[in-house]
Amino acid sequence: MNGAALAQVERRGLPGTNRALLVTQVDDGSPAFAHGIRAGDLVIGVNQRRVTTAPELAKALRASGRLALNVVRGEFLLTIQLR
Repeated sequence: MNGAALAQVERRGLPGTNRALLVTQVDDGSPAFAHGIRAGDLVIGVNQRRVTTAPELAKALRASGRLALNVVRGEFLLTIQLR
């Protein structure tokens, strides 16, 4: 994700797969910042399909057509349209 640093984390207290990608930093003015991605967001999927590692995310972001990130921010589940 251009302009964002990610770290793989384990989410506690959730059933099933509990890995996610934590956005640790977002550069001001970057494409990630422009799309509304912020430090502290947890990226859990792309187009409603689960991603748990940086390589899975990179592969999902190369897909053609509609592209939306599934993000947990605090207590909220967000869908961030990328294209």
